Amino acid sequence: STSAATVGSSFQFTPAAIGGTPPYTWSLSGAPAGLGVDAASGQISGQLASPGTVSFLVVVTDSTGLSTEQRVTLATSLPPVPPLNI
Repeated sequence: STSAATVGSSFQFTPAAIGGTPPYTWSLSGAPAGLGVDAASGQISGQLASPGTVSFLVVVTDSTGLSTEQRVTLATSLPPVPPLNI
């Protein structure tokens, strides 16, 4: 899955899990600095410091220990440059 973010702006999204036996525990693998995950809700949030594309794994584990992962690609861009006042 692919999402977009702006450098220096707060970013958040919450992935969904289907199946397994709740409650779920969420984690990230290989996420860039500035991004974190709430282990109980799965909400991923933070701020990225540089433009470009980053890729990391979102891992969800159910209460019986079964887990799955999905790669997330996040494209980050610079904020728009405001018009210059002369």
